[in-house]
Amino acid sequence: GIRDKLVTGVQACALPICICRCCHNGLVAFLSLSCIISASPNHPQSAFLATKGETFMEPQPMRVVLYSRVSTNKQTTENQVLELKQVCQRNDWTIIRELTDNGISGSKGRADRPGFDELHKMVARKEADMVVVWSIDRLGRSITDLVSFMFEMEAKGINFYSHQQAIDSRTPAGKLSFAIFSAIAEFERSIIKERVCAGLARARANGRKLGRPSNVNANTAVAAKLLREDRKSTRLNSSH
Repeated sequence: GIRDKLVTGVQACALPICICRCCHNGLVAFLSLSCIISASPNHPQSAFLATKGETFMEPQPMRVVLYSRVSTNKQTTENQVLELKQVCQRNDWTIIRELTDNGISGSKGRADRPGFDELHKMVARKEADMVVVWSIDRLGRSITDLVSFMFEMEAKGINFYSHQQAIDSRTPAGKLSFAIFSAIAEFERSIIKERVCAGLARARANGRKLGRPSNVNANTAVAAKLLREDRKSTRLNSSH
């Protein structure tokens, strides 16, 4: 009957089932509500078709933005972009934007990288579902900046895919990679802090005066001293 066909359709999806109880002509049907969320576009049963009522739910294509970068003008991003396009084609991802930084070092921040700056803006505006790069070091060489950008994507609900490292933030392994990068960034910050404190302690021990250098020269210091003495003598005279 209708129930058997519905159960068969749910089993064919081979997906996690969120059960919802609903009555139809005295029968209890168990519908898979997770098809539209969890179904892969490549799965032959990615669209769930209910026997009664022709209920059809089709998952939306993944909107992705490609980012590529090379450090010198003698290099090219064409190889990166070609591979990423092939990945998107295999996964049925829709490319909505291609951003590139040519001849710019990954150690530079977003202010010096127009493509990376635009990528930040697209993430802030949540204009894509996933950021796709050829390798994770194409985003940047600084672990701290890299993790900061990843946390920004995570806060906006935007996924991340790195082709060379096979990192997909939608998978448990991808989430583990995020946690590892976060721990490395925290370790890097701690090391830098320890080095700074050690340098300041050594400078104090050598008798160096810390802080911002004064821009007051000898003539200004003498003039200031004379002005203070003049004000002091003026107050003494007025008191008598």
